[in-house]
Amino acid sequence: MNTEKKYVMIVTSEDERYGHDGIQLDFFWDNPWEGLLVDIVYGDSWDELFGDGHNEGLFYQLYSTETGERIGYGELDPNSPREEIEEFESKENKNVYEITFNRETQISTGDYIGCAKVQKTSILKNINATKTIEFLYEVDTNDDWSFHYINEECLYFDDENEKTDFENWFITCG
Repeated sequence: MNTEKKYVMIVTSEDERYGHDGIQLDFFWDNPWEGLLVDIVYGDSWDELFGDGHNEGLFYQLYSTETGERIGYGELDPNSPREEIEEFESKENKNVYEITFNRETQISTGDYIGCAKVQKTSILKNINATKTIEFLYEVDTNDDWSFHYINEECLYFDDENEKTDFENWFITCG
């Protein structure tokens, strides 16, 4: 497979069943793999895949060449596949966390205190950036959590929502 490009789009058209036994165009829209192969197009963007529009109105299946995942299918028009690519690329941007617990201790009040190190790997369009976040945490007898970041490492978070998401994720893992 040509993996020099990010996407492959398989273009099909209706076959001889169209117009017979109740088979209409919406059948091929919902099942483009049932049609006749017209073209296979590779590209890094929707503009490259759509080209001059000569396949517009036909049916398509769109795949990532990197993951093999089907991104979308249906009738080929200038909007739907573009939106599917945008949604797919937004899913590629994510954070992956790996925890190392240094220690956790129960203190006389019944609270737990601990120290943890987390490797935060941000995956942005397949470019990885790893940061280490070290922090202390405390869990009281009411199961309320508090976090204390070492050396202002909470600044590694892009915004307060990401910090909150990270802390909620850590609590469910801890």
